[in-house]
Amino acid sequence: MKKLLILLTLSQLFIFTANAQIEKGSILIGGKLNFNNSNSDQWFGDLPNTSGRESKSIEFNFHPQIGYTLGNNWTLGTMLIFKAGKTVVNQNSSTSSSSTSDRLTTNDHAFGGALFIRKYFPFGEKFSGFAEFNSGSVWQNHESNYERTDSEATISETKYNELQSNMLAGIAYFPKNWLAVELSSNLLSFTHSKRKNEDNIQKANSNKFDFGMSTSSINLGVSFFLNNK
Repeated sequence: MKKLLILLTLSQLFIFTANAQIEKGSILIGGKLNFNNSNSDQWFGDLPNTSGRESKSIEFNFHPQIGYTLGNNWTLGTMLIFKAGKTVVNQNSSTSSSSTSDRLTTNDHAFGGALFIRKYFPFGEKFSGFAEFNSGSVWQNHESNYERTDSEATISETKYNELQSNMLAGIAYFPKNWLAVELSSNLLSFTHSKRKNEDNIQKANSNKFDFGMSTSSINLGVSFFLNNK
């Protein structure tokens, strides 16, 4: 996986002499998909005095795109942003006289839209590196449900309005001139978030800046280029 991340980065650092693979006036229709699933399990102590924590999370991202090729392998377009995720954390503690357990379940859903611009760097007959910048707005809903053995469940909901900007690096394989299979990952991300409570009253603003690729941010994409012969 580390070799793949290095390859994605190097594809943006070298421009090879080759004929353009994407003709001016071509229409791009495609999208990117990202899926993450993680589990962790930790236990401490010896019977009867033990404590433990179990965490499971799953996240799905889908970004359909449509764009227009301006020439010189530049493509400008729009994209939609869909996100769904769920995390469940269980904690347990027991002694010779008592035991307690609690569970925190969170659900996240997001929808938004953005503009993007992409530059392709062809090399060889079938491959091309590319860099993409996108920026747009996302509306996110975060729900949490906290349950404990000795108390009633606590349910809360928080809404976020976010402005997101991302810089991606990727590599595309062209089995056909009109079809590209792509791998990409975020290099740089900036998020400005406005948080609201259940009464839709603004509570806080925050800014987040991320730099560097990770295996959890790798996207698989497919693009169709209409009119590209």
